[in-house]
Amino acid sequence: MAKVLPESTRGILDARTAFQAFRLTKVAPSPGLAPYVEYYWVLVWDLRGREPHRQQILTRPTVHMTFTHYLTSGLRRSRIMGVVRDEFVEEIHDEGHVVGVGFLPGAFRPFLGSPVSAITGRELRVDEVFGDAGRV
Repeated sequence: MAKVLPESTRGILDARTAFQAFRLTKVAPSPGLAPYVEYYWVLVWDLRGREPHRQQILTRPTVHMTFTHYLTSGLRRSRIMGVVRDEFVEEIHDEGHVVGVGFLPGAFRPFLGSPVSAITGRELRVDEVFGDAGRV
């Protein structure tokens, strides 16, 4: 069974307000993926009837792969975020969830097939890296 990691507010600005808008769970990777993955994370929110929430994150020099599903509208998005150069702000609204993979620094290179610096400051669709297996 997956090990749920202790709750952490690392990188989440104004965490008290943030945790009124969403719930965040982090899970340790399996031993086979531990050389690449720092943690998996799941973000769940229900803001129906409330204002959207804009969250600023202080990022680390890592790659994240995310799968977002807005339950209210049915909108789905999958993306790979390269190392972020500037401020990172995400807005959530209505009801939904994100399942994400936080890779260890530099550990996305075997999946990308080139230096991670090639995607610094960029966002890719998951299928751009993983082909048809990455389509949502």
